[in-house]
Amino acid sequence: MNYQKYLTGSWQIIGTTFNLWLKGDRTEPSITYSIVNNQPLTLLDQVRFRKNNKMK
Repeated sequence: MNYQKYLTGSWQIIGTTFNLWLKGDRTEPSITYSIVNNQPLTLLDQVRFRKNNKMK
């Protein structure tokens, strides 16, 4: 299976019960996944969000 086709790229969080996103001071959360290694499959995740009008 071609995992890169289905897993990599940016994913927006549109619904959650995770307290970090429910406080309201961090908005527009997204997670970007990239493949570091195929055997074994290893992913790198980068979390981004807006806080005080700046992307972090």
